[in-house]
Amino acid sequence: MIDNARFIKFTNFSIRPANRFFYVLNLGVGGGKIQNMAYRLLGDASQDLKGLAGVIAARKSARLWVVHAGTNNLDLKKGLTDADRDALAMVLRGVLKIEGAEGYESRVLLTGLFPRGRAASV
Repeated sequence: MIDNARFIKFTNFSIRPANRFFYVLNLGVGGGKIQNMAYRLLGDASQDLKGLAGVIAARKSARLWVVHAGTNNLDLKKGLTDADRDALAMVLRGVLKIEGAEGYESRVLLTGLFPRGRAASV
């Protein structure tokens, strides 16, 4: 049981505002693949669907890009296929194009892939 004095200590600490995550954008969804990220970021010209790249570039708000993509694309025996590597290159080119916009400064961190399940033993 917590007495009143200790309970007051819990309520007196400063809580950071909820908007501290305002500049966080997650383009991944559980089970999504690199191609899905490319679709969200770059859009699809054949469907006249704009991606988020233009909006992000115009806001110039991202200071760090963390790209962790491809875990769901890993093949048990071959790793990433050529099509998957091409899609990842497309995502990275899109990020670098945004990052290279005039007056825009940010950094890009590409993380490694972590095999899951049976792929870990390959």
